[in-house]
Amino acid sequence: MRTRRYVGPVLGLILSLGLAGTVVAGYSYDHWVNKAVGSNTPIFTNINHTTFRTWSCTTTSMYLAQWDWMHHWPIFPSTGTYAIYQPCDGRSNASSYTWSAGARADYSIEYTHWNNWYVTTYWDASY
Repeated sequence: MRTRRYVGPVLGLILSLGLAGTVVAGYSYDHWVNKAVGSNTPIFTNINHTTFRTWSCTTTSMYLAQWDWMHHWPIFPSTGTYAIYQPCDGRSNASSYTWSAGARADYSIEYTHWNNWYVTTYWDASY
């Protein structure tokens, strides 16, 4: 009788450890229309890299958009880790960027506060 009582918890522990050790690839996309500065993509959890593409990007009164790979900490505010500047003149050709870090963590991509304008673009991210 004793062994049956522990079968469920032991099996649950084994399955959760197995799931925690697997690498799950993800993909997100959206079409932003007049998205304000400081807007973020959804948070990509437990990753160590992101490939981010944008196309048909336009901004108000400028030709460059700044995107920043944001590290989300459990307690502290998010930290920008590496910003890139993208031509954002309404052409449909895609720009692609890849960010990486050593440890698995939670990240998102922010249309940064340095832009001071609104953005309209298509984007996708694989992680």
